[in-house]
Amino acid sequence: MAPPTIQNRIFLVGCSRSGTTLLQCLIAAHSQIISFPESKFFEHLIPTHEPRRLQWGLSSRRFHPWITQFCVDMGQPQRANHWSKLPLPIRWQVRQFVRELDAIALESGHTLWLEKTPEHLHALDWIERDIPDVKVIHLVRNGADVVASLWDATRRDRAKWGHDHGTIEQCIQRWTRDIAVARQHLQKPHHHLVRYEALVENPRQIMEELCAFLAIPFEPTMLEDYKTTAKPLMQNRYQNCEPAVTAQIQNANSTKFFSLFSEAEQAEIQAKLAPVDLRVLEAIAQSPR
Repeated sequence: MAPPTIQNRIFLVGCSRSGTTLLQCLIAAHSQIISFPESKFFEHLIPTHEPRRLQWGLSSRRFHPWITQFCVDMGQPQRANHWSKLPLPIRWQVRQFVRELDAIALESGHTLWLEKTPEHLHALDWIERDIPDVKVIHLVRNGADVVASLWDATRRDRAKWGHDHGTIEQCIQRWTRDIAVARQHLQKPHHHLVRYEALVENPRQIMEELCAFLAIPFEPTMLEDYKTTAKPLMQNRYQNCEPAVTAQIQNANSTKFFSLFSEAEQAEIQAKLAPVDLRVLEAIAQSPR
Protein backbone atom coordinates (compact mmCIF):
# COMPACT_ATOMS: atom_id res chain seq x y z
CA MET A 1 0.00 0.00 0.00
CA ALA A 2 1.33 3.42 -0.96
CA PRO A 3 2.04 5.78 1.95
CA PRO A 4 -0.44 8.64 2.45
CA THR A 5 0.31 11.92 0.73
CA ILE A 6 -0.85 15.48 1.19
CA GLN A 7 -4.14 16.01 -0.62
CA ASN A 8 -4.36 19.80 -0.31
CA ARG A 9 -2.67 22.74 1.35
CA ILE A 10 -5.31 25.25 2.42
CA PHE A 11 -4.87 28.95 3.11
CA LEU A 12 -7.61 30.90 4.88
CA VAL A 13 -7.37 34.64 4.24
CA GLY A 14 -9.42 37.80 4.61
CA CYS A 15 -9.49 41.17 6.32
CA SER A 16 -8.56 41.02 10.00
CA ARG A 17 -11.52 40.95 12.41
CA SER A 18 -13.70 39.13 9.87
CA GLY A 19 -14.14 35.91 11.85
CA THR A 20 -11.27 33.90 10.38
CA THR A 21 -10.47 32.26 13.71
CA LEU A 22 -13.99 30.85 14.00
CA LEU A 23 -13.84 29.45 10.48
CA GLN A 24 -10.35 28.07 11.04
CA CYS A 25 -11.55 26.14 14.09
CA LEU A 26 -14.56 24.76 12.24
CA ILE A 27 -12.42 23.52 9.35
CA ALA A 28 -9.70 22.15 11.63
CA ALA A 29 -12.32 20.07 13.45
CA HIS A 30 -12.43 17.79 10.39
CA SER A 31 -10.68 14.47 10.97
CA GLN A 32 -8.54 14.80 7.82
CA ILE A 33 -7.31 18.35 8.51
CA ILE A 34 -4.68 19.76 10.83
CA SER A 35 -4.17 23.46 11.45
CA PHE A 36 -1.65 25.63 13.28
CA PRO A 37 -1.43 28.90 15.21
CA GLU A 38 -1.33 31.93 12.94
CA SER A 39 2.08 31.92 11.27
CA LYS A 40 2.35 35.33 9.53
CA PHE A 41 4.98 33.46 7.53
CA PHE A 42 5.16 35.65 4.45
CA GLU A 43 4.93 38.86 6.46
CA HIS A 44 8.21 37.98 8.16
CA LEU A 45 9.81 36.20 5.21
CA ILE A 46 9.57 38.94 2.56
CA PRO A 47 12.19 41.71 3.17
CA THR A 48 9.81 44.54 2.31
CA HIS A 49 11.95 47.16 4.06
CA GLU A 50 15.31 45.69 3.02
CA PRO A 51 15.76 46.73 -0.64
CA ARG A 52 19.00 44.86 -1.21
CA ARG A 53 17.67 41.56 0.10
CA LEU A 54 14.41 42.04 -1.79
CA GLN A 55 16.36 42.70 -5.00
CA TRP A 56 18.28 39.45 -4.56
CA GLY A 57 15.21 37.47 -3.48
CA LEU A 58 16.58 36.67 -0.01
CA SER A 59 14.67 36.22 3.26
CA SER A 60 14.44 39.13 5.72
CA ARG A 61 16.66 39.61 8.76
CA ARG A 62 13.73 39.04 11.10
CA PHE A 63 12.76 35.74 9.51
CA HIS A 64 14.88 33.28 11.50
CA PRO A 65 13.89 34.59 14.97
CA TRP A 66 10.27 34.52 13.86
CA ILE A 67 10.27 30.99 12.44
CA THR A 68 12.03 29.78 15.57
CA GLN A 69 9.21 31.20 17.69
CA PHE A 70 6.60 29.78 15.35
CA CYS A 71 8.03 26.29 15.85
CA VAL A 72 7.55 26.82 19.58
CA ASP A 73 3.99 28.08 19.01
CA MET A 74 3.22 24.89 17.07
CA GLY A 75 4.52 22.73 19.90
CA GLN A 76 7.37 21.60 17.63
CA PRO A 77 10.43 23.47 19.00
CA GLN A 78 12.82 20.84 17.63
CA ARG A 79 11.91 21.86 14.10
CA ALA A 80 13.65 25.20 14.59
CA ASN A 81 16.89 23.29 13.95
CA HIS A 82 15.73 22.66 10.36
CA TRP A 83 15.98 26.35 9.50
CA SER A 84 19.27 27.99 8.57
CA LYS A 85 20.25 31.36 10.02
CA LEU A 86 21.65 32.32 6.62
CA PRO A 87 19.68 34.70 4.34
CA LEU A 88 18.54 31.97 1.97
CA PRO A 89 16.40 32.50 -1.15
CA ILE A 90 12.75 33.22 -0.45
CA ARG A 91 11.59 30.39 -2.71
CA TRP A 92 13.77 27.92 -0.81
CA GLN A 93 12.27 29.05 2.49
CA VAL A 94 8.74 28.64 1.11
CA ARG A 95 9.51 25.10 0.00
CA GLN A 96 10.96 24.36 3.44
CA PHE A 97 7.79 25.72 5.06
CA VAL A 98 5.72 23.35 2.95
CA ARG A 99 7.97 20.40 3.78
CA GLU A 100 7.69 21.11 7.50
CA LEU A 101 3.89 21.45 7.52
CA ASP A 102 3.52 18.42 5.26
CA ALA A 103 5.62 16.37 7.65
CA ILE A 104 3.67 17.48 10.72
CA ALA A 105 0.39 16.68 8.99
CA LEU A 106 1.41 13.22 7.81
CA GLU A 107 3.04 12.32 11.12
CA SER A 108 -0.24 13.11 12.87
CA GLY A 109 -2.33 11.13 10.37
CA HIS A 110 -3.76 14.05 8.36
CA THR A 111 -3.76 14.53 4.59
CA LEU A 112 -4.69 18.22 4.49
CA TRP A 113 -3.33 21.18 6.41
CA LEU A 114 -4.80 24.62 6.96
CA GLU A 115 -2.80 27.81 7.46
CA LYS A 116 -4.77 30.84 8.68
CA THR A 117 -3.16 34.26 8.49
CA PRO A 118 -5.58 36.95 7.26
CA GLU A 119 -2.73 39.08 5.86
CA HIS A 120 -1.62 36.28 3.55
CA LEU A 121 -4.31 37.66 1.27
CA HIS A 122 -1.53 39.96 0.08
CA ALA A 123 0.92 37.10 -0.45
CA LEU A 124 -1.28 35.02 -2.76
CA ASP A 125 1.02 35.53 -5.74
CA TRP A 126 3.90 34.00 -3.75
CA ILE A 127 1.67 31.22 -2.41
CA GLU A 128 0.26 30.24 -5.78
CA ARG A 129 3.64 30.35 -7.48
CA ASP A 130 5.58 28.18 -5.05
CA ILE A 131 3.09 25.96 -3.20
CA PRO A 132 1.56 23.00 -5.06
CA ASP A 133 -1.98 21.66 -4.56
CA VAL A 134 -3.09 24.85 -2.84
CA LYS A 135 -6.68 25.90 -2.17
CA VAL A 136 -7.61 29.33 -0.86
CA ILE A 137 -10.64 30.24 1.24
CA HIS A 138 -11.64 33.91 1.43
CA LEU A 139 -13.77 34.99 4.39
CA VAL A 140 -15.63 38.26 3.86
CA ARG A 141 -17.66 40.17 6.43
CA ASN A 142 -19.86 43.27 6.34
CA GLY A 143 -17.67 46.38 6.06
CA ALA A 144 -19.28 48.44 8.83
CA ASP A 145 -18.82 45.63 11.35
CA VAL A 146 -15.20 45.03 10.35
CA VAL A 147 -14.36 48.74 10.58
CA ALA A 148 -15.99 48.90 14.02
CA SER A 149 -14.09 45.82 15.19
CA LEU A 150 -10.76 47.11 13.85
CA TRP A 151 -11.28 50.49 15.49
CA ASP A 152 -12.32 48.87 18.78
CA ALA A 153 -9.19 46.69 18.73
CA THR A 154 -7.08 49.81 18.12
CA ARG A 155 -8.67 51.65 21.04
CA ARG A 156 -8.01 48.69 23.32
CA ASP A 157 -4.43 48.05 22.24
CA ARG A 158 -2.93 50.85 20.17
CA ALA A 159 0.58 49.40 20.42
CA LYS A 160 -0.53 46.27 18.56
CA TRP A 161 -3.12 47.67 16.16
CA GLY A 162 -2.38 51.38 15.87
CA HIS A 163 0.32 51.19 13.20
CA ASP A 164 -2.05 50.04 10.46
CA HIS A 165 -5.38 51.09 11.96
CA GLY A 166 -4.54 54.25 13.88
CA THR A 167 -7.41 56.21 12.36
CA ILE A 168 -10.95 55.39 11.30
CA GLU A 169 -9.92 56.19 7.74
CA GLN A 170 -7.18 53.55 7.89
CA CYS A 171 -9.72 50.97 9.09
CA ILE A 172 -11.98 51.81 6.14
CA GLN A 173 -9.07 51.62 3.70
CA ARG A 174 -7.98 48.26 5.11
CA TRP A 175 -11.36 46.66 4.46
CA THR A 176 -11.89 48.20 1.01
CA ARG A 177 -8.36 47.32 -0.08
CA ASP A 178 -8.67 43.72 1.09
CA ILE A 179 -12.01 43.29 -0.66
CA ALA A 180 -10.43 44.60 -3.87
CA VAL A 181 -7.62 42.05 -3.60
CA ALA A 182 -10.08 39.20 -2.97
CA ARG A 183 -12.04 40.23 -6.04
CA GLN A 184 -8.92 39.77 -8.19
CA HIS A 185 -8.64 36.10 -7.20
CA LEU A 186 -12.18 34.78 -6.78
CA GLN A 187 -12.60 33.82 -10.43
CA LYS A 188 -9.95 31.11 -10.00
CA PRO A 189 -11.27 27.55 -9.51
CA HIS A 190 -9.08 26.86 -6.48
CA HIS A 191 -10.47 29.87 -4.59
CA HIS A 192 -13.67 29.78 -2.52
CA LEU A 193 -15.71 32.58 -0.95
CA VAL A 194 -17.40 32.38 2.46
CA ARG A 195 -19.61 35.19 3.75
CA TYR A 196 -19.36 35.54 7.53
CA GLU A 197 -23.05 36.38 7.85
CA ALA A 198 -24.03 33.22 5.95
CA LEU A 199 -21.63 31.12 8.04
CA VAL A 200 -23.16 32.12 11.37
CA GLU A 201 -26.72 31.98 10.04
CA ASN A 202 -26.44 28.51 8.51
CA PRO A 203 -23.14 26.90 9.55
CA ARG A 204 -24.06 23.41 8.40
CA GLN A 205 -24.83 24.46 4.84
CA ILE A 206 -21.70 26.59 4.56
CA MET A 207 -19.47 23.85 5.96
CA GLU A 208 -21.02 21.29 3.60
CA GLU A 209 -20.20 23.59 0.69
CA LEU A 210 -16.66 24.08 1.99
CA CYS A 211 -16.10 20.36 2.35
CA ALA A 212 -17.31 19.87 -1.22
CA PHE A 213 -14.80 22.49 -2.36
CA LEU A 214 -12.05 20.64 -0.48
CA ALA A 215 -13.23 17.27 -1.86
CA ILE A 216 -13.70 15.74 1.57
CA PRO A 217 -16.86 14.38 3.23
CA PHE A 218 -18.74 16.71 5.56
CA GLU A 219 -18.54 15.63 9.20
CA PRO A 220 -21.42 16.87 11.40
CA THR A 221 -19.13 16.72 14.44
CA MET A 222 -17.26 19.74 13.04
CA LEU A 223 -20.10 21.94 14.28
CA GLU A 224 -19.42 20.91 17.88
CA ASP A 225 -15.78 19.83 17.99
CA TYR A 226 -14.55 23.24 16.81
CA LYS A 227 -14.71 24.48 20.39
CA THR A 228 -12.11 21.88 21.39
CA THR A 229 -10.03 22.55 18.31
CA ALA A 230 -9.84 26.24 19.19
CA LYS A 231 -7.61 25.99 22.25
CA PRO A 232 -4.29 24.93 20.63
CA LEU A 233 -4.88 27.29 17.71
CA MET A 234 -5.17 30.27 20.04
CA GLN A 235 -1.70 29.81 21.53
CA ASN A 236 -0.06 32.28 19.16
CA ARG A 237 0.73 35.48 21.02
CA TYR A 238 -0.65 37.55 18.13
CA GLN A 239 -4.10 36.01 18.40
CA ASN A 240 -4.79 37.02 21.97
CA CYS A 241 -6.75 40.03 20.74
CA GLU A 242 -9.52 37.74 19.46
CA PRO A 243 -12.26 36.34 21.70
CA ALA A 244 -12.01 32.69 22.61
CA VAL A 245 -13.99 30.45 20.27
CA THR A 246 -15.91 28.52 22.91
CA ALA A 247 -19.54 29.59 22.65
CA GLN A 248 -22.21 28.39 20.23
CA ILE A 249 -21.90 29.75 16.72
CA GLN A 250 -23.70 33.05 16.60
CA ASN A 251 -23.53 36.33 14.75
CA ALA A 252 -20.97 38.55 16.47
CA ASN A 253 -22.23 41.58 14.56
CA SER A 254 -23.75 43.83 17.19
CA THR A 255 -24.41 47.44 18.02
CA LYS A 256 -20.66 48.15 18.17
CA PHE A 257 -20.78 50.23 14.99
CA PHE A 258 -23.47 52.46 16.48
CA SER A 259 -21.96 52.69 19.95
CA LEU A 260 -18.41 53.47 18.80
CA PHE A 261 -19.16 56.13 16.22
CA SER A 262 -21.19 59.34 16.27
CA GLU A 263 -24.04 59.75 13.80
CA ALA A 264 -21.81 61.93 11.63
CA GLU A 265 -19.02 59.33 11.68
CA GLN A 266 -21.50 56.56 10.88
CA ALA A 267 -22.78 58.45 7.86
CA GLU A 268 -19.25 59.17 6.63
CA ILE A 269 -18.14 55.57 7.06
CA GLN A 270 -21.22 54.18 5.32
CA ALA A 271 -20.72 56.61 2.43
CA LYS A 272 -17.13 55.44 1.96
CA LEU A 273 -18.11 51.77 2.17
CA ALA A 274 -21.12 52.09 -0.14
CA PRO A 275 -19.22 51.75 -3.45
CA VAL A 276 -18.14 48.22 -2.43
CA ASP A 277 -20.93 45.79 -3.24
CA LEU A 278 -20.23 42.36 -1.77
CA ARG A 279 -22.85 40.86 -4.06
CA VAL A 280 -20.38 41.39 -6.89
CA LEU A 281 -17.89 39.13 -5.11
CA GLU A 282 -20.56 36.48 -4.68
CA ALA A 283 -21.43 36.68 -8.37
CA ILE A 284 -17.78 36.27 -9.35
CA ALA A 285 -17.32 33.33 -6.99
CA GLN A 286 -20.43 31.58 -8.33
CA SER A 287 -19.70 32.12 -12.02
CA PRO A 288 -18.49 29.14 -14.11
CA ARG A 289 -14.71 28.71 -13.90
